[in-house]
Amino acid sequence: MSEMLDVIHEDLLTALTQEFTYTFGGCTIVRGLDGSYFPHGAMNNHPRR
Repeated sequence: MSEMLDVIHEDLLTALTQEFTYTFGGCTIVRGLDGSYFPHGAMNNHPRR
């Protein structure tokens, strides 16, 4: 199952790369980037991942 998800993930990245390249004339994908964001309107709460 994990290998199938890896293939699906790679296919998604390829599709996004092609779409952004077509739409914006290019794109950069940074792999391994992680983020932390506050829920909308809840700046005093702990960030969610």
